[in-house]
Amino acid sequence: MGHLGRLTSTPFLVLFIILGAIGVSTATAMVMVTVAGNFTVTGDSDLQGNVGVGGTLTPEDYANGSIRLVDLSPEIRLLLGVPTCPNPNPLGFVYEGQVTSVSDSENNLGGGINVGETIKGLYCYDSNTPDIEPGIPDFGRYSLVFHEVSIGDDDFSCAFGRLEIGNNFGGRDGYDVSCKGMSSLLYSFMESDGTMQLSDTDQTIFADDSLPQSAPDLNQFETRTFSWIPVSDNGPSFVDGTITSLVQIQ
Repeated sequence: MGHLGRLTSTPFLVLFIILGAIGVSTATAMVMVTVAGNFTVTGDSDLQGNVGVGGTLTPEDYANGSIRLVDLSPEIRLLLGVPTCPNPNPLGFVYEGQVTSVSDSENNLGGGINVGETIKGLYCYDSNTPDIEPGIPDFGRYSLVFHEVSIGDDDFSCAFGRLEIGNNFGGRDGYDVSCKGMSSLLYSFMESDGTMQLSDTDQTIFADDSLPQSAPDLNQFETRTFSWIPVSDNGPSFVDGTITSLVQIQ
């Protein structure tokens, strides 16, 4: 099972965690994590200690529900079942959506992908990775260190991935995350690419094409789509979806 196999498909996940087992200074906490990445902590726990990547968390931090997933240590994220990047140093992000259409006239997918199934993706990149297309004005292309996708119960790996940032480029501000060579043990294709694409035709989101150090606000984009085009000897198939959440996890 891939990294995304630990994500819950229900609206929220409630777990009781013994924090002392991982070196945190207290007893038990009840943690509720929503799909959107927001959560609250209640009970008798005291989360003081080295539990957040940003430093010490106090009861005041979680009293108003202000703690984010990015504030949690890798150990606690693991206990919560939240996906993490294979290497703890890169920035990590999770997107989620739903399949809205499937065109498979050549039966490449054998009925294995259906409208309504959940799309999930985890991608990671180094915060200092350089633009591999520096000569193109207002367009940045950055290599991902990891990208994994799931559709329904099927997990897909990527041969390599890219994050492309367009600033007033091609009539839009764009945030495109690609999965090149999207493959699964269940399918065999000549070509197979998946892309999460966020577009803003008002061109008001990015000031330049530099590498983002945090997740963009999904609500600022007019278009939020996912597309997968597997190609076999018989021809291409098309799987399209809409993206409903994007959250930074580390």
